[in-house]
Amino acid sequence: MNISQIITEYGAYYENAGQNAKRVIIKMLQGFFTYQFMTHLKTNDTVYKLGNALIGDLLQPFKKKFSPSDTGSITPNPIPLHKLKVDVSEDPDDFEATWLGFLASEDVSRKEWPFVRWFIEELLIPRMNKNQEDAIFNAVRKEPDPNSDVPGAVLDIMDGIKVQLLNGLGSGIIEIPLLTLTANNIFDEVEKFREGIDELYQSEELLYFMSKTNADRYQKDKRNNFPAVEKDDYTKVDFSPHNVQYLPSMAGSNIIFATPKANLIYLTKKDKNLTKFKLEESRRTVDFLSDSYMGVGFGINTVVFASIPDSEKGSGSGS
Repeated sequence: MNISQIITEYGAYYENAGQNAKRVIIKMLQGFFTYQFMTHLKTNDTVYKLGNALIGDLLQPFKKKFSPSDTGSITPNPIPLHKLKVDVSEDPDDFEATWLGFLASEDVSRKEWPFVRWFIEELLIPRMNKNQEDAIFNAVRKEPDPNSDVPGAVLDIMDGIKVQLLNGLGSGIIEIPLLTLTANNIFDEVEKFREGIDELYQSEELLYFMSKTNADRYQKDKRNNFPAVEKDDYTKVDFSPHNVQYLPSMAGSNIIFATPKANLIYLTKKDKNLTKFKLEESRRTVDFLSDSYMGVGFGINTVVFASIPDSEKGSGSGS
C-alpha cells in the first residue's frame, strides 16, 4: 500500500499515542447486493449442464386410429463458470516505523502480524464483494494473456447477466419493447412491461430489476400520478404481485428484466476461497493468493422477460 502521505504528515517513526485500527477510516464499499436475488448453486464442474424439456399439446378429439402426439424435446442449456483469482503482495515492514506501527509486531513471521488480518478483513474481502457486484451484471469474459504480468480488469472475469440476456434474445427470452425511459413516462412504460409478461407469471411474485436511477424515477412518477398511495407501496406494480427493484450492478443501464429467483442462477466453485487466502512469505514480503470460479445464467430462457434498448445490444459491458 502507498503510505507516503502518512509518512510525510506524521513522520517516519512510530509514536504510541493510543492510535489503533479504528483510526484508519475506510470508505464504505458497495457489497454483493445482487446476490440476495439469485439462487446460489455450488458445483465442482466448470460448466453447469442443464436441460430444458418441452412437450407439446396432448389432448385431441377421439378417433379409433392411433395418432400419437409429438413427445417434445430436451435441449441443452449449459452455464459456464470462469476461473478468477486474487494476487496481492505487501511488505508489512513498511508500516512498522510509521504512525501505522500498531499494525506491526515483534513476531519474526510477517504472516502473523496484526496487519495481515486487518488487511484481509477490512480491505480485501470488502473490495472483493464490491468487485462481484460490479461484475455480476456488466462483465464480459476476456481471456488473459498468459505471458503478461499486468492484472486483468474486474469486468473481464466472467460473462454477467447482461451477456446472458443478450445471448438469450434469440433462444427463448421474451423481449418486451418499450419507449426510451424518462422521468415522465417510466410509470406507464413499467405498466406496459407488466402487460408484456406471460399471463401465467402476471399473478406470480416477480421483481422488475433495473438501475437505481430508474427505480427512483418510477416511484416518483407513481407518486406524482397517485399521491395518495402509501410510501411503502410506491415500488408496487399495480394489478399484480410485482415490484420494481434496483440493482447497483445495473447503474447506467436502461434495461429492465424479470424472472423468478429460482431461475436466476449464481454458480460458484471453490467459493470458500472468496474469503480465504493462501499466505506466502518470501523473506519479509507477504503474498495473498486466492482463486475460485463464478458463473451466472438462467435455468430456462422462456421465463425471462426483458426490455433491452437498441443502444445496449452491443457487447455485454456496453463498450
